[in-house]
Amino acid sequence: MRALSILGLVLFAPPAMADDTLANATVEDDEEFDFLREAAENEALNAQKDEVSADDFAFDDEFSFDEAPPPAAADPFKVDGKQALAGNFKAQLITSTPGGVVIELPVLAAQTGDAADYWLVGRATVDGQVVAESRQLISGTTRLTDAPTMAWVKLHAPVVENSGVVQVSIARAESASDEGQTLFTQAVGY
Repeated sequence: MRALSILGLVLFAPPAMADDTLANATVEDDEEFDFLREAAENEALNAQKDEVSADDFAFDDEFSFDEAPPPAAADPFKVDGKQALAGNFKAQLITSTPGGVVIELPVLAAQTGDAADYWLVGRATVDGQVVAESRQLISGTTRLTDAPTMAWVKLHAPVVENSGVVQVSIARAESASDEGQTLFTQAVGY
């Protein structure tokens, strides 16, 4: 055991003494050791920056819990007096890349008080062929009771040409497997 203690002292004492020697060494005014002085100065500055004070958590003078909340943003979709599922809004080209386009169409799915459940079906057609379809269930659990219900139909249509037209149609289907009756169609150029 005693041999292990002496071995440990021999192995671990010199590095400890070397670190202690370097830590207490004074650096002369030699440009070669400027980095040591700069490191010590930076460490002191960083220690001051890391100190936390109560001012770091103070509220702005302009903030008050007694203020009224800001007014709600105006609804960009004016739905008063508009009929549900009537093509009230314009389809928009969101992204056009080689090989595909993304189109989005806001649809007034139901006015307040509408009660029937149905599937909202969106289709994208290119050159007479349906290339994309989207289905959303509009039901009592997804429909708002005190405000109109909006649905956003978003479709990715694969295209071959660099420019052309995508026909976006909206249908109402009574079941998930039903093709539905087309209510309106809009053309979107790309």
